Amino acid sequence: MSYQTISFMLAFVSALFSGQQAPDWSDYKSSSLQNAWSLAYVIKGADYTIEAGDVKFAVPATYTGERREIGKIRRDLLRRWSKTLQHPVDYCEHEIQVRAGNDSYWLPLQNPLLQPFIQEAPAGSSLRLFIMYIGANSEDRLFVVNEFQVLPK
Repeated sequence: MSYQTISFMLAFVSALFSGQQAPDWSDYKSSSLQNAWSLAYVIKGADYTIEAGDVKFAVPATYTGERREIGKIRRDLLRRWSKTLQHPVDYCEHEIQVRAGNDSYWLPLQNPLLQPFIQEAPAGSSLRLFIMYIGANSEDRLFVVNEFQVLPK
C-alpha cells in the first residue's frame, strides 16, 4: 500500500472517529440506479471522460452476492480519474454486482468498505448505495460506492 493511500485512509477514518459529526451524505441526490446511469453519458468518439464535479446519487439496489477484482479497462479509468483529481490511485480494487429492477450493474467499492460490506451484506440484501460518477470510457460508465447501508427486510 502506498504512503498516499495510507494517508487518505487514515484521514478518512480519523474524520469518522475523531468525535466529529457523522459524515453528511445530504449532497447525494435520491434517485434510481437506472436514472443515475442514464444521466451519466458516454461521449461518442472519446476514449474516456473524467467527471470533475460531484455528481452523487443515493440509490436503492439489491446485492447479487457477486464480487470481483476491477478489470483492466475500468481500473485504467479509475487511475486516470485519480491522477486528474489527485486522489489515491488504488483506493478501489474490487467491485460488487447489484440489481436494480431488471438491470445489473458492477460498482467499484472503496477499499475501506470491502470488509464491512462482506460482513454486513449477504447475497440478496437490500441496499442504499451512495455512489459518485467518476467518468466513462467509450462503452461504459463508472460509478464508485462511497458508502452503503443495508436496509431492513
